[in-house]
Amino acid sequence: MDSLYWINLNLKHNYKYTNKLFYGEYQYCASGELNYAKLLRGFDRETLEYRLKSYQSMNRSNFGYFIYSYDQRRRQITDETQKHLFNFLDIIENVKTNFKLVLGWHDFYFYTNDDNAIRNVLFADGVYAKPVVEVVVTHPIKTIIRKRSDYRYRCYLSNTIISQYQRDQLLKFFKNHNESTKLSKTFQAWLDKDYKYCRDYFFFDYNDSGLPLLLEMMAPRLIKETLEIIVQD
Repeated sequence: MDSLYWINLNLKHNYKYTNKLFYGEYQYCASGELNYAKLLRGFDRETLEYRLKSYQSMNRSNFGYFIYSYDQRRRQITDETQKHLFNFLDIIENVKTNFKLVLGWHDFYFYTNDDNAIRNVLFADGVYAKPVVEVVVTHPIKTIIRKRSDYRYRCYLSNTIISQYQRDQLLKFFKNHNESTKLSKTFQAWLDKDYKYCRDYFFFDYNDSGLPLLLEMMAPRLIKETLEIIVQD
């Protein structure tokens, strides 16, 4: 689908260049704002009606005044709000292709491969449309694109807590492999301090495919994923 299509629909359109589709299945993410979108969870009309009555009652009560944020208090549930929610539910129920809908309090993310469904959802009454994001798969899964690199692989670590012994082993390991690995700045800074909680954005580049296995032997579940580095302008 070219950009002219989205321009003709008067919808902004962005590309996301990556190695996989949304949730491994969907090419498009259409998002927008819709007051009290979260009440749609479950996609059941009776449940929605019950929730609307409950929240209307809370809006009018003193108790509701204190437990709601300012944003919640200023968004009163009006007859128009209810009409918009039931109309949106009608649209979702009539989508005939596979999709995934993620709901926030007053926003939503609609993942699909059907551009007609996007048009119906984003032009629904009460919806403030945000730019449509289209995935462009530029390289295979388990790979990462770099403009230049002296290394063949990149290894990302997991969100996990390690023991003092494991930490000492990691320091020794990377000291011994100083010339054959390149650590991210955040990973290096973490190693230089006495922290035990590892974060999933720490990574290192390397050439020996056996290095992650050695790390796993020292600290099980430390490795999150390994990627092949593709050098490409």
